[in-house]
Amino acid sequence: MYYNLLSEAYMNNLNEEHTIIKAKGSKPPQPNIPDGMDMQDMLLFTAWIHGFDSSTAVTMWPLILFIQTHVKSVKASKIEQTLSTSLFWEKDLKNRYKVSKLGFTEIKRFGEQQPHYPIVAKYYFTTEFNEKTFGILFDENGKKTTYLDGYSTPAPLLLKKLAEAEVSIFTDATWPPEIIYDWIIAQTDYIWQRNP
Repeated sequence: MYYNLLSEAYMNNLNEEHTIIKAKGSKPPQPNIPDGMDMQDMLLFTAWIHGFDSSTAVTMWPLILFIQTHVKSVKASKIEQTLSTSLFWEKDLKNRYKVSKLGFTEIKRFGEQQPHYPIVAKYYFTTEFNEKTFGILFDENGKKTTYLDGYSTPAPLLLKKLAEAEVSIFTDATWPPEIIYDWIIAQTDYIWQRNP
């Protein structure tokens, strides 16, 4: 059983609406993404391409997931560290991030402000290993569910299977679903789907 987030109508509509934001793909960068961006640039580019305004506030995961699917395969902890120390972002009392006034000054270098496009979405990542499909789903609220061959499977069980296969996982994460996620995006052949 394959977990599929995407209807054909949704994919066709997304591809007509936006030339950069894609509904599915493989390891980034995706076509039409500028080269040579540092982490600050990646975060600001993500805000620009989604048409953030001064009232847009999001948790860190939508920003991280967009970067990891469209811009560059980089560990979530590195993006989080940059986000939390950046002068271009402000964190509110609900742990949501907004672009600061200084950040909006920097965003202008990407071009005219883009129309608003939803950044909060479901993301599903998969990779093949030992004839099994390992996956993780991020829902709209950031909840993470791990899968094995399309069936919801507890992350500790997936970690046990990887340990039995003597797989080394290099991550800063300590929570099992995030460890699985870091392992998936470290693979060269992972695929993803996005559905707002």
